[in-house]
Amino acid sequence: MNLKDLLIPFTLALLTTWIIQYFFIGQPASQPEEARSGQKFVAPKVHQEQKPLNTEIDFNDNEKPKEAVVTKVETDKARLFFTTHGASLDRIEFKATTDELSHDIQTVWPVGENEKENSCFLVAFQERTPFYYQLVDRKDLQDTVELTYQASVGNGTIEKRYTIFNSTHKIDLAISINSNAILEARIFYPSPSMPDLAATDIISGIVTNEKDAVQKTARRKLDPGEGWFTPRIFGSDNKFFVHAMVDDLDAFSQRAYYRFSDKDKLFSVVEGPATSGKSTWRLSFYFGPKEQRALAAVEPLLEQTLEYSGLLAP
Repeated sequence: MNLKDLLIPFTLALLTTWIIQYFFIGQPASQPEEARSGQKFVAPKVHQEQKPLNTEIDFNDNEKPKEAVVTKVETDKARLFFTTHGASLDRIEFKATTDELSHDIQTVWPVGENEKENSCFLVAFQERTPFYYQLVDRKDLQDTVELTYQASVGNGTIEKRYTIFNSTHKIDLAISINSNAILEARIFYPSPSMPDLAATDIISGIVTNEKDAVQKTARRKLDPGEGWFTPRIFGSDNKFFVHAMVDDLDAFSQRAYYRFSDKDKLFSVVEGPATSGKSTWRLSFYFGPKEQRALAAVEPLLEQTLEYSGLLAP
């Protein structure tokens, strides 16, 4: 057998192998792109490339129960009541300002002792989340009121400072953590709750997508396993009100997702980075009615939550 007779079957074998690899096996998988703000993802059920969503809250069982101290803040727009339990927003009553709202409306309600996890603006950790805070300072300024709460966490301290604005429906929350332990904070806040409308109300999740447009999804259509990377706006709404994060000044939000509660409630969860030492983050929220001027005064993109936005706006 000469060399020519050997080369022909060898060449055919190489060609066949290349065809099988190219057309049937496919090209090597490309490397994943860097996560973009507003990009949607589906979390795996086990710790793989992306960690599972964390909607559970483990409170510090070593804390001794303390009586709640409730602080009232009244603005031109609403009456807000904050409590030392969770350093949370206990309830909020919006003053009637339009014909549609003929009387004061409440969208955040006090929680019972067995419903700690439903507190508004609760900051939770992987374990031993503090629930009993102290009000350490109140400042009544010309246009704002500041409330500062403190508690112990991870052999260190956590401080929550609220800034409530008098003329808008904006609430700022600054979180400062000083601990040698590695901590990962999550912020929980509920969808607007209006029991009188429960039978006909529609709760929706709202989030800015990759094109920085507000995307609304009815609660029944949300996938519990879905989340979003670093959204600029994240929260929920109903027919008349919006509860949403509208600004993240210090890049706290790494991921955001929802926790489903009961049959009609929805909790927004904003997950921060793992940190140790001293860290401070500032975030802004809109808790108010779906009125064009009120929305635009805090975050114009929220006007897209109105039922007549988009093509129906004219």
